Amino acid sequence: MRKNNLTERVIIVVSSVFYIGCSPFLAGTMASLAAFLVDILIIKANVILHLGIVGCITFIGFLVSGRAEKVFGQKDAREIVIDDFNGVLVGLLFLPYSLKISILGFIIFRIMDGLKPYPIYKMEKLKGSWGVMGDDLVAGVYTNIVLQLLRALLAWR
Repeated sequence: MRKNNLTERVIIVVSSVFYIGCSPFLAGTMASLAAFLVDILIIKANVILHLGIVGCITFIGFLVSGRAEKVFGQKDAREIVIDDFNGVLVGLLFLPYSLKISILGFIIFRIMDGLKPYPIYKMEKLKGSWGVMGDDLVAGVYTNIVLQLLRALLAWR
């Protein structure tokens, strides 16, 4: 990993979600946990804030993740966790504030990200930012669908 200039340093900080991705212990899970904490401590089902954060993180993630692969010297390097962070937030979008829903969203997202059901596994094979961000966006959408269905079936508030 090179750290030659300011641009590369910014890419490292952003793509690793302020160095969470540099954790030697389950970096993607740690970034997902950070997103869970952002959801329960900051967003609290404020749809406008949540949508704004997801929009910004998605835009920034697509902007930096392909370049981060080059900086880290590896396709979808383990240090790049902005996709995991964003995926959890996508999974919790348009849901009411509930610790139960947020915990389930975290767990379901990690399962979706790990199992990679169709077409998630195909998305991660794409080049650059599309491969890094795409699979976790789809995992987040799947998580959201599961949570919305559970909410409707179990009449959660």
